[in-house]
Amino acid sequence: MNDNGVILHEQFNALKRYSFNFDRNVIFKNGLYVLFEKGEKFLEFDRIVRVGTHTGQNNLVKRLTEHFLKPNKDRSIFRKHIGRAILSRDNNLELLKQWEIDLTGKKAREEWAGKIDTAAIKSVEDRVTAYMQEYFTFSVIPLETKEERLFFEAGIIATTSRSPHFYPSANWLGKFSPEEKIRTRGVWLVHGLNGRSLTEAEMGDLIKCAETSRLKELNSKDITVFKQHERSSENASRDNFFNKT
Repeated sequence: MNDNGVILHEQFNALKRYSFNFDRNVIFKNGLYVLFEKGEKFLEFDRIVRVGTHTGQNNLVKRLTEHFLKPNKDRSIFRKHIGRAILSRDNNLELLKQWEIDLTGKKAREEWAGKIDTAAIKSVEDRVTAYMQEYFTFSVIPLETKEERLFFEAGIIATTSRSPHFYPSANWLGKFSPEEKIRTRGVWLVHGLNGRSLTEAEMGDLIKCAETSRLKELNSKDITVFKQHERSSENASRDNFFNKT
């Protein structure tokens, strides 16, 4: 029986790899993204550690920007997960409680005014940004409709996480997460891990989308503006990074 988790990793590892300083004029307007984290392996492939998409039409670039560039954990659950793990690793439980507070709404901001250590929260945001820009790269697959994006996002998550070869490295930051599913399943996600895996027919449709992505990227005149994943630095020590932060 085929391990479709292996097939998906093979397909996604063959796609163009981008980092935080992507050119928004070249990235697809609609699609889903798969994230890879330095030091995380799946057999001989880079391991997928998160799959994500966007709900609003033409908002893929906006969503990626919210993750990588905008220091606001209340607009990116991914950023919030990273911050939780960093603070848990530091055993800074008091600041972790503040990190959990959603200050998006005016009512919440008024309620917590003067009670939040804003300087400390900003420092955590900076550390999250530094970690994400140092450790994460991503590939994208064009999918035009919201229904397609959400369907394949859920299917990829369920299919990859069920593979017997899918597990985190000993030094993975996510092992410090207060979220049990992140710690034990090895992904920066808590939803969809027990969903329905993709069928063979659905796998075929997704692979065609990946092939479309490769063709469009090869035809892009501006593809060289992307900063490529520095594979030579994959073995850089995470401890060195944490010492700096």
